[in-house]
Amino acid sequence: MKQAYKFYKDTMSLLMFIHQLNKKMIFTCCLKSLISALLPYVYIVGGAHIIDLLIQTEYDEAILYSIGMVVLYFIIHCLHGYLVHVKEIDSMEINRVCNASILMKSIQLDFATFEDKKNLEEFSAADYNTARQGGFGSFLISFEKLFEGMISMVISFIFVIELCVSIPTSKAAYASLINVGSSIALIGAIIILLFISYLKVIKYVNTNNMRIFNESIEVNQKYNYFGDQLFMNEVVAKDIRVYHMQEFIFHKWKKLTYESFVFRIKETQFTTNSLLSYSVLNDIVLFVSYLFVSLKAIVGAITIGSFTQYIGVFRQFNLALKNFVEALGDIQIKNSYLTYYISYVNKKNTLNTGTKKIEEMSNHEIEFHHVSFKYPGSDVYVLKDVSCKLNSQEKVAIVGRNGAGKTTFIKLLCRLYEVSEGKITLNGIDVRDYDYDDYLNHFGVVFQDFALFSMSIKENIGGVNCTDDELVWDCLNKVGMTDKVKSYENGFDTLMYNRMGEGVDMSGGQAQKIAIARALYKDAPFMILDEPTAALDPISEYEIYEQFNAMVKDKLSIYISHRMSSCRFCDRIFVFDDGLLVQRGSHDALIEESNSVYANLWNAQAKYYNS
Repeated sequence: MKQAYKFYKDTMSLLMFIHQLNKKMIFTCCLKSLISALLPYVYIVGGAHIIDLLIQTEYDEAILYSIGMVVLYFIIHCLHGYLVHVKEIDSMEINRVCNASILMKSIQLDFATFEDKKNLEEFSAADYNTARQGGFGSFLISFEKLFEGMISMVISFIFVIELCVSIPTSKAAYASLINVGSSIALIGAIIILLFISYLKVIKYVNTNNMRIFNESIEVNQKYNYFGDQLFMNEVVAKDIRVYHMQEFIFHKWKKLTYESFVFRIKETQFTTNSLLSYSVLNDIVLFVSYLFVSLKAIVGAITIGSFTQYIGVFRQFNLALKNFVEALGDIQIKNSYLTYYISYVNKKNTLNTGTKKIEEMSNHEIEFHHVSFKYPGSDVYVLKDVSCKLNSQEKVAIVGRNGAGKTTFIKLLCRLYEVSEGKITLNGIDVRDYDYDDYLNHFGVVFQDFALFSMSIKENIGGVNCTDDELVWDCLNKVGMTDKVKSYENGFDTLMYNRMGEGVDMSGGQAQKIAIARALYKDAPFMILDEPTAALDPISEYEIYEQFNAMVKDKLSIYISHRMSSCRFCDRIFVFDDGLLVQRGSHDALIEESNSVYANLWNAQAKYYNS
């Protein structure tokens, strides 16, 4: 009962979701199923009546009846075709909306939620299932099949009951064997046994197919990685060729292909077994029904025309029952598939989103109060009891060895993650009390692993709705990219990269300059550069820092850099080591602390500049 209730609940939930997307979709499917169920009976009943008319030599009436039957079938068939057309268009629209919802959810999820491996796997499963398994369009096909089978069974059952209560006119001894009571008992037993048999076959097939699907998810993800990220990605193409990894990668791909092939073979095997089982059951039912209807005709309970009618009804009933049970199994499987989708699109952001707006003021103060942090699913603290203040109009450098916690400090500052312990305040108010979008609007960040898009240079800097062309050029000028961009035929309307059309490729240093120009264009009160000049030569780095300092002289600006020489112009330097904030102060003050972390880092790099 629990499984039946869960099936009903999941199915109704999906139907309600579809109804919210398209108010007429369910009605269209039900009407189409009703017409599909009625169509065969037009010929079954009409054909039987025509045979009886011909036997009775009533040829004129038979011709008129035939014409009427053909006209009725044509009208119903046209209506059915129209509903199929409407339903296909609506199904494509629903799938389009659902796919868009998955992508939009991925864009809108908190960074911490999206970065979680489990959530990434759920996204992959949701996207894979809506694409490969047909999504809600496929679910509706199964629903139609279920509803059509149910209607067809009801209609067939009415005819079967009519057959069972037909009274034999013959006095033959075996006529008593097919009286009303015996007939009903016999047909009832057949239906029950057939229903149970189909259920067992469907359960066997679906259970194994679902198991195979779950086992194949990881293989398919790896398979897609090879196709999307290795074979067709120009970024990794250089390394593959320089390190002669072609044969190695191709061997890995062939191994995955074979594993995927094995899953497909197993799936086909279960499908073949189910078709064979259906065929055997169908033959048994047809044999019993032919025998039963033949006996009814022999004892005079039905006419010759009715004989053909009831044979058709039994065939239709058997097909309807098979489709009904098969659809039950299909919907059960699709409920499981679409659970990934529903689970993903209903996922809630975990960051606290307040309602306060940040007051406009000339001097902001951000403070870390005994902040500690460990990534979700980990017991290791990346930051430990960090306390510090950051004020507007000051420049702060953050330094430390790799893995010291510098980038994590920035992620917490930008609220990409929530602190595990302690709190962060802005102007004395917990940052979790501020409106999340308003808080993010106050930050312009160039991350170490920044991303540019295959859009125009202008759109990469100012966004799709960028309207201030002068400011775009001003920002390009500040990072030294004006001449380069003007050399392109379409100027800042030139497409970057070739993924969305014919575009231009940029060097790592040029791309970093575009990323910095984007941060300048945003003109946010807090500017953060996380290794912003790693791909630049020292002269370009010096020029950008000089120009950037002039641009952000009245803003809080934070720099993370491994080049210690870039710290000298900062008002204060924070030194991180193993998740701890171990030193803070100016360059001159910190360099005097002999054998300190900062002094050791400085001296380690200074010898290369002095040699």
